[in-house]
Amino acid sequence: MAAKLDMSKAYDRVEWDYLRAILLKLGFHKRWVALVMMCVTSVTYSIMLNGEQKGFIRPERGLHQGDPLSPYLFLICAEGLSALLRKAERDSILHGISICRGGPRVSHLFFVDDSIIFCNATTGECEALLELLKTYEHALGQKINSGKTVLFFSHNTQQDCRQIILNLFGTSTSTQFEKYLGLPLVIGKAKKRAFNDIKDRVWRCLQGWKEKLLSQAGREVLIKAVIQDIPTYMSCFKFPNGLCSEITSMATKFCICEAKKVLSAGMVWRVGTGANIQIWKDCWLQGAPSATVLSPPHLLDTNATVAEIVKQIPLSYRKPDDLLIWRETKRGEFSIKSAYQLLYQRSSVGAESSSTGAIKVLWDRVWSLRVQPKVLNTPDVEIIFNTAWRLWKPRNELMWEGSPSNVEDICCRASVVTLEFLEVRVRDGDTFA
Repeated sequence: MAAKLDMSKAYDRVEWDYLRAILLKLGFHKRWVALVMMCVTSVTYSIMLNGEQKGFIRPERGLHQGDPLSPYLFLICAEGLSALLRKAERDSILHGISICRGGPRVSHLFFVDDSIIFCNATTGECEALLELLKTYEHALGQKINSGKTVLFFSHNTQQDCRQIILNLFGTSTSTQFEKYLGLPLVIGKAKKRAFNDIKDRVWRCLQGWKEKLLSQAGREVLIKAVIQDIPTYMSCFKFPNGLCSEITSMATKFCICEAKKVLSAGMVWRVGTGANIQIWKDCWLQGAPSATVLSPPHLLDTNATVAEIVKQIPLSYRKPDDLLIWRETKRGEFSIKSAYQLLYQRSSVGAESSSTGAIKVLWDRVWSLRVQPKVLNTPDVEIIFNTAWRLWKPRNELMWEGSPSNVEDICCRASVVTLEFLEVRVRDGDTFA
């Protein structure tokens, strides 16, 4: 069996007298031990109460978490438990496990405050292990958290024996996919489920809102420096092929997210039967400035297909299927060169027709005119600029989002905004020349 121990407040419970004694026992020089203990015992604390520091607390035990020296000191403290386990193994009180017949036995594995102990699943060895842990707790001040301590049994262990040992430790048996240092302790036959946590971590890295704002180069750095390094520390395991394929697929989809936007901007439908092409939503008008129908739907439903228009027109006796093609080349085939030219054109148009920059220039010119103050304080000016803005905004929506607007709606909105503005001005006491 294996016992994964959980120490309650491991760093906070370290007794300073025990730390000093074990440092001297391990052969460190008294002067060096004194310097280390000076660093450990010179800690003080204050409490912030309503924004003010209150009290002056001087602890008598514990190691400061976050200090680079603390993990090494805790490992030195754990040498006491390691010595107890080795002595019990020499005296044949405990028996570790061996990987193969005739191989060396392993009784325990420590990593800072994480520990796992191996022994035979018998009442005698479990009672001896509990006595060793009580001795260690009394000397170091540690406390085993029974609620988080987990036991692992082999399939050959009888159920009655398991229950007796669980009652001795006051804990529960492990689940199949328990983790130790982030690694699965038991793999078994369900390898894909055992490593699902890796796929979830990759997914969380890719779906964060900050990652969505990265450029294409930033996406490549994230994939190479972060995503591909997540499974690296688990190289002791052989990943299932299905899991590798899923992680690769997620990274690929994340990398080509921007490429999808380019493809959607350059793809257009070649009409065959027209059954798969929606009149008002899909791009299917080749050779037109806008590949979508701009006029609002009146006679046909919004989800109507091109087949409803051309069903009476025999376009071809072969009745080919509708096909998506690349409209930036004559043959309809995608090429890197044409995609680059499309991106360049879109960026150029966007820079020239930037709504924010153009409006700023327009207002700067208007308010810098050398005219009488009353000229810029008339209802005509308000109506002109509100109408211009209401025309400019739908133009941008049509250009960049493909969302057409009704002329009557534009005029009504401009009038409503202008009247509301004028009513506020009149209510505030302004007069218009």
